[in-house]
This record gives sequence, structure tokens and C-alpha cells, in this order.
Amino acid sequence: MSDEFLSLERQADAMERQADALESVADELRFQNAALVEIAWRLHHLECGTDPHASEHTMSHRAFMTGLDDHDFERREREEDSSAREIVGGNR
Repeated sequence: MSDEFLSLERQADAMERQADALESVADELRFQNAALVEIAWRLHHLECGTDPHASEHTMSHRAFMTGLDDHDFERREREEDSSAREIVGGNR
């Protein structure tokens, strides 16, 4: 194999590792965003006195994680809908 081929192969491997790292960062940011949205939502509803789950006890870990999953799912749906509209709009 030529040195040029090996160099291109190494570059491709490095780009693949970078893409994997960026996907990991994106996943972490989505999770952190979902956590922030859930906290803000809870604070808003507690402040307004409208939180149906409010009690004297703190929220369970499971309930908090379910809320995070719900917000993340909703955000991903909005992103997919937005992407689908862009694709359809771009093909006209």
C-alpha cells in the first residue's frame, strides 16, 4: 500500500472518530436540555400552584427521569417535523 493511501485511511478513521464524538456530545446536550426544560416546567407550575404532581415530598427519581424522557421525545419529534418540512419545501 502506498503512503498516500495509508494517510487517507488514517484521515477517514480520524473523521469517523470525530463524528462519533460529535454524536455523543449532541446526545449529552439533548439530555441536558431536557433536564433544563423539565426543571423550568416544574418551577413554573409550582410557582403558579398548578402542578398536579406537587406534594410535600420531593419528586421521585423515576418521575423526574420520565419527565426528561418526555421532553426529549417531544423535542426530537419537533426536530423531525421541522426537518421533514425543510426537505419537502426544498424539493419544490
